[in-house]
Amino acid sequence: MKSKIKVMIRPGLIRSRRVWLMNFKYDEKLITKIKLNFSAKWCAELKCWWMDYQEVFIEQLKTWEEISLLQSQHLYENKKVILSYKEHVSQVRLKKEKSKGLLIEDAAEKDLALWHKKLIARQYAENTIESYLSAMRIFLNWLSNKNHKEVRKNDIEKYMQYLTGERKVSRSYQNLHINAIKLFYSDIISIHLDVKTIIRPRREYKLPHYLTREEVTNILASLGNLKHKAMISLIYACGLRIGEVTRIKLTDIDPAQRLLIIRQSKGNKDRVVPLPESILYLLDAYAKAYNPICFLFEGQVQGENYSARSLQLVFKGAVKKSGIRNQEASVHWLRHSFATHLLEMGTNLRDLQMLLGHKNLKTTEGYLHISSTQYHRIVSPFDVLPPISEKNNLEHNPKKLYF
Repeated sequence: MKSKIKVMIRPGLIRSRRVWLMNFKYDEKLITKIKLNFSAKWCAELKCWWMDYQEVFIEQLKTWEEISLLQSQHLYENKKVILSYKEHVSQVRLKKEKSKGLLIEDAAEKDLALWHKKLIARQYAENTIESYLSAMRIFLNWLSNKNHKEVRKNDIEKYMQYLTGERKVSRSYQNLHINAIKLFYSDIISIHLDVKTIIRPRREYKLPHYLTREEVTNILASLGNLKHKAMISLIYACGLRIGEVTRIKLTDIDPAQRLLIIRQSKGNKDRVVPLPESILYLLDAYAKAYNPICFLFEGQVQGENYSARSLQLVFKGAVKKSGIRNQEASVHWLRHSFATHLLEMGTNLRDLQMLLGHKNLKTTEGYLHISSTQYHRIVSPFDVLPPISEKNNLEHNPKKLYF
C-alpha cells in the first residue's frame, strides 16, 4: 500500500492577501491536483505552495485519500512576504488609491474621515460604508484642485455626465454615487449644496432570475458535503439572502414551533419564517456531525460564522457539477426561485411579502411577471387559427363574386 503524502497547511498573508500555505514533499500528481482544484501557485521566497483563502479548502482536502493532513492555526511570520492583515489594510488601500490616482486634498480627507465616523455612529452596514466612501473618494478626486466645499449643482451635473458618458456606468452605480454625494454634503457641508437638485437616472425594470424545480433538485443532488447541502437547502427552503444564512445563530431556531428568526437583515429588520420539517431533520443531522457552538454554520474557527464568499464558491461548483442550463446562476437565484415557486403553488402575495421581508409590496409583485401560473390559462390566437386548407382561396374559387 502506497504511503500517504504528509501535507502541512497554515493560514498566512502574502502581500497583505489572505491565503493558505501548503508544504509537502514533491509529488507531481498532487501538484497537478492542487493547481486544478485551487489554482495553487508556487512562492519561491517561502518555498511553498499558496492559494486564496477559502473556508471549503480544508474540508475538501480531508476527502483526499492520498494525503495525510497536518494543520496549524498560527499565522506564518515571514516579514518579507507575509504581513499582518489588520496592520496593513490601510497601507494596501493607500497603494490602491495611488495606483488609481485617487489621492485627494488633506481638507477633503479630514471631512471624509469625519463622515466615516458619523456613518459608523448611525450603524450603517459595513459594506454600505465602504461603498459610500469609495464613491465619495472618486468624486473628490474628480474635482481635482477645486475646493470640495464650493461644489454647486453644475459640478454635480458635470460629474453625472462624466460617469454616464466616459465611464459608461450602470444606473445602480450612478445611484450609489448620488446617494453618497447627497448624504455627504447633507452631513458635512449642507449649507453649500442643495442636495434636492440632484436628478436621478430613469429607473429600469429587470425580471428576477430564477431556477426551475428540476434545476434546484439537480444542484442539491450534486452536493456531497453535508454542511454545504444544509446551507444551500436552507436558502431555498426559506428564501434567505446569503448574508442571512451565514449569520444564523443556534438560538435563532425554534424547533418546537418549526420557526426560524432572521435578525437584523436588510433594512435592519427582523422577521420570522417557517422551517419545513424536512429541513429541520437535515439541520439536525448536520449539527450532530459538525457540533457548531454559536453560529449554525461556522467556518474553520469554531465560534466564527461561515464566510459568504466561500458559500458562493460552493454554489458555483455545485452549479457547474449539476450541468444545468443556467451556468451563470448565483446563490441569490435560490431566493428568487423560492418566491416564484410559492406563487405558482398559490401562495398569497401578502404572505410572500412577509416571508421575503420586503418593505414594499411592489418589490414582491415583480415575481408575478415570471410566475408561469397566470400564463397557463392564456391561449395564443396562433393555436386556434383554422388549417390553411380550410381557407377560401379567391384565385381558384369557381364561384364568381359580384363585386
